[in-house]
Amino acid sequence: MGAELNRLARHGWRSLHSIPLANKVAVDHLLIGPAGCSASTQSTTTNGPYGSATIP
Repeated sequence: MGAELNRLARHGWRSLHSIPLANKVAVDHLLIGPAGCSASTQSTTTNGPYGSATIP
């Protein structure tokens, strides 16, 4: 997923990956760009990825 997000750089987006936070929590992907920012944490289960949040 990170490689795909990096491709957005040509459209003015900056992507950061594996950002450590407090209490052993990490943001897997953070996008910062013209439209704002979006952060997601990806976990794989039998139901697929979950845990995405968008920050306006």
